[in-house]
Amino acid sequence: MSISEDMMEQLILDGSAEFAGIDIESGDMLYNFTSKLQKLHPEISNELEKYFHSYIMKLWEKGFLEMDILDSDPTVKLTDLSYDEAALSSLDTIERRTLQAVIEKFDSME
Repeated sequence: MSISEDMMEQLILDGSAEFAGIDIESGDMLYNFTSKLQKLHPEISNELEKYFHSYIMKLWEKGFLEMDILDSDPTVKLTDLSYDEAALSSLDTIERRTLQAVIEKFDSME
């Protein structure tokens, strides 16, 4: 999913997004979305959620995540591949960013 520069600026100004850093590989600016996104821009929030879930499914299909996809609220677990540098190098940039977001979520829950 691509968000225009003008829209990204609007999201930052209204507090729906915040600068998170710069991707070392691509030089792209990275952003985190705040809880305001769902309230102020539900259509964008829903599209981003669908986009994220599609990459979660790709990671599951490739064996980086374990989950019961038939469960209405599946428990996600990291597999050994999630920590295997050789396996990680096979992922594209968005897949790596998605996996990193999952790992960071797990780390924040500990």
